[in-house]
Amino acid sequence: MSKHFFLIILFLVSIAGADEISGSGAFLGIGPSAQSAALGNTMHSVIGSPAALFFNPANLGFTDVGNAYFNASTDQFLGSYNSFGILFPLGQVNIGMGFSSLKIDEIEEYDSDAVYQGSFVSSDVGLLIGIAYFHRKMSWGLSAKYVNSSLSLASPEESHTFGLDIGFTSQRFGIMSIPITLGFAASRYFTQRDADFIEEYIPSNAVLGLKSDFSLTAPVQGLENIIFSPVVDLILQKTMPVRLHWGFAINLEPRLFDRTETELKIMLGQRGLFIENGSNITSHEMNDITKRFSLGLGLALFLPKYKLQLDLCQDLANRYDFNRTFLTLGLSW
Repeated sequence: MSKHFFLIILFLVSIAGADEISGSGAFLGIGPSAQSAALGNTMHSVIGSPAALFFNPANLGFTDVGNAYFNASTDQFLGSYNSFGILFPLGQVNIGMGFSSLKIDEIEEYDSDAVYQGSFVSSDVGLLIGIAYFHRKMSWGLSAKYVNSSLSLASPEESHTFGLDIGFTSQRFGIMSIPITLGFAASRYFTQRDADFIEEYIPSNAVLGLKSDFSLTAPVQGLENIIFSPVVDLILQKTMPVRLHWGFAINLEPRLFDRTETELKIMLGQRGLFIENGSNITSHEMNDITKRFSLGLGLALFLPKYKLQLDLCQDLANRYDFNRTFLTLGLSW
């Protein structure tokens, strides 16, 4: 009881501290992998994966196998985005490391008189490292982030962003025999530019996430199991709910090969659904491009010593008609 009380107090303190301090690492919200993007970038879209570093470091737990992934994503107008991560299991402690980069070429520059000055390049690079401790279906995590952002203008600009995330996830909850994964994470960002700490783009926040799994009877022969998994995140800033991310996955286990187990996953989600009457924080317009629906497909092959996973996600629509494609290759051992 005392542990649960402590966690509730920690969560409330995290929300209260999620104020207007912000950083320039907004590109980290694009999505580290196809699976996470297809499930609305919810914190429980990736559990036991190094991609969890982007949402809730506690979710580095819940696995005793090592794994790594590489993600490539392109957009005609918003450049190329790549992400890589690796997780090392060390008993009850798991360590994860991640890297991400966004590069946008051919951005036109104009002066105050609308005279064309040439084109420039925008570049963002992020490094993440985290650790999680797992015990009795509960996991605690801590991670640190560093982002370098630069613009190759006539007068080059560069900023450095530092972030710290703390998180907790529990799989011990349930309602009427329905298992529920409950987690929260709090993030703080600070940006340094020209030797000053500044505010911009994405405020620090606290996130409450829920996930459940429902086993269904296969309606046709050749399917071993069907699992329906809804996920939802509530994002809070200045103690007020401001956004809702949601998604769901349908896991199928078809017998495609005689000696190899397979898993097929169908995913749908939405990122950045704003809540009416929420916080009045002014967000940078380019930060709103992630408010979109995404559809994803995943295929996993279970080999004797390895698991290979290939995921694809396609953005369906958003207010700017920018549609990004994600392709992720994963390996577990």
